[in-house]
Amino acid sequence: MIKNVVFDVSGVLLKFNFLGFFDVFNWTPKVKQQISEILFKSEQGENYMEGKISNATFCKALLSSYPKHKDEIKQVFKKELFEQITVPDYNTFELLKELKSSDYNVYILSNMDRKQSVYFRNLFNIDEHINGAVYSYEFDSRGPEEDSFKKPDPRIFKAFLAKFGINPEETLYIDDGKKNIATAKTLGFNTVVFKSSDTTIPQIKSYLQVNSSEVKPLRYVNDSQVGPEKL
Repeated sequence: MIKNVVFDVSGVLLKFNFLGFFDVFNWTPKVKQQISEILFKSEQGENYMEGKISNATFCKALLSSYPKHKDEIKQVFKKELFEQITVPDYNTFELLKELKSSDYNVYILSNMDRKQSVYFRNLFNIDEHINGAVYSYEFDSRGPEEDSFKKPDPRIFKAFLAKFGINPEETLYIDDGKKNIATAKTLGFNTVVFKSSDTTIPQIKSYLQVNSSEVKPLRYVNDSQVGPEKL
């Protein structure tokens, strides 16, 4: 029986908005394409999207690897990149609030540095709607960045379980990262791969209706109608 629901953040509660991000820069289409590939298709970009490296580390790596684009890269990093390329998924946030009001224990487990977590927490006022959270930056003091606890490393999942004393067999873990899902499964979590709010929210609700007989039933609503006005 499911008693706990754990949400990832990036790609689940926050959506990536890559196309709209470039509209603010007065660059040629060719330059936009080049910078897009540098930011989001390079090895450094993949590590950043997965929360494995910080904003500062990402910027430094790009400046070193792509010196001819240093001006554009500096423009991009004038503000926190994470805040520029993500937008709230209010459909998923509404689901999170509904689960909490239906007597589930709701948690966050995410690869985020301190600044990203502050942005996220303030954006949703998330601490009022969850039982607890673990962010990867909390373990950065354990060693160099590449050895700190970040998903899909099983150590961060084990630390999460230990912190809140929950049983993974009674827990549904939701993440858009297949590697993270794979680790969670090996530790006994029930899992759902998040693809989009339109397709995954009904899947989550159906799963919980079958596996959570002791909690209040979930409402079946038109999730596409949920917006920021419901915050």
